[in-house]
Amino acid sequence: MEVDFKNGRAIFSPFTEETDKPVINPKESMRMHNIVIGFFLNLIGKAEKRHDAQGKVFFATIKAPKAGIRTHNVVAGFFLSFVGKAEKLHDDKHHKNFYVNTSSARHWLDRHGIKDINPSQFDDPVMFKSPWPRVGGALDTAISIEKLSKKIQENPADIKATLKRGHLFAIYGNGKKAIEDFSKVIDVSSNDFDKAKALQARAECYEKQGSFELAITDYSAWHNIDPKILEFDFQPPINYRAEVYKKMGKWDLALQDYNLILKENPNDHPASLGLYYLLQRAEIHHKLSNLDAAIEDYSNILKAKPDDVRLLKERGKVYLEKKMYKEAIFDLDAVQKRYPKDTEVKALIRQAAQLLVENIKARRHEEKRT
Repeated sequence: MEVDFKNGRAIFSPFTEETDKPVINPKESMRMHNIVIGFFLNLIGKAEKRHDAQGKVFFATIKAPKAGIRTHNVVAGFFLSFVGKAEKLHDDKHHKNFYVNTSSARHWLDRHGIKDINPSQFDDPVMFKSPWPRVGGALDTAISIEKLSKKIQENPADIKATLKRGHLFAIYGNGKKAIEDFSKVIDVSSNDFDKAKALQARAECYEKQGSFELAITDYSAWHNIDPKILEFDFQPPINYRAEVYKKMGKWDLALQDYNLILKENPNDHPASLGLYYLLQRAEIHHKLSNLDAAIEDYSNILKAKPDDVRLLKERGKVYLEKKMYKEAIFDLDAVQKRYPKDTEVKALIRQAAQLLVENIKARRHEEKRT
């Protein structure tokens, strides 16, 4: 990043001192003074004489908006960095390191559309992992967004720049701005690939916001363009739609989507991705008490992964609900051999054994009666 320093503040290119000044509401930036103090401060230029709506005189100091981010000298910055109050950055223009105040940086980032400062998003070159959110990566992103904004201003039809800016807004938590950019791409672009990417990204923003119906609409529109257009994504649009249906508790609709996925992608079965879809469908069948269908799906997955204890445990539970006690005990016993300390499995085995005994006794009693 290239930086200019003015009055103890860092101004990051392509921002300038004029373009980077925040817009401040005068009412929020006034510091009021009583008549005596205000009169003397006015004499030395530290306060202004004003009139309110009723014509009454008052004195106030108006806070001048400041561009950029507050900086610290090397000594202060070094010590403040240990408590998360400052962060060391590098100025490529002057080839030197400098420290920014992290609180000032967060306010600056928020003003420029960066709402979520997540240290996991950044590459941290320092061996010591800071317990505080690092602002360097977010600053780079804000600079990239400003450069893209200038490109879009010069050429409003630049779909690639708009799409890229939308992705940056989305990554850093500004769903509102991201949706605006993705919507523009969807409305304007004639390229199906770009439109599909924008539909997917906007749907994900809606999903994060909890606007599930809007997310479903976009995932469906993406699927209608071409379910295989984003080959790099590997998963079809309706898989994402099915996940939203699950969040909404609409299990029947999620089941329909997984049935459609497995029908439209037969080559994925029994590959790992196909097994994933089968597992999702098996779990929904179980939740909807479609026990025979759940057993069939779990059994098909176990043909490819016979030693998967999680699948054996889940099929054992379904067998137990289906009153197939011998089969349940067989599956659950295989799990217990691998994980003898699993108390849930022990309890399920005891339950299945007890029910099996009761079932045998009831059957014998019925036989004697007949």
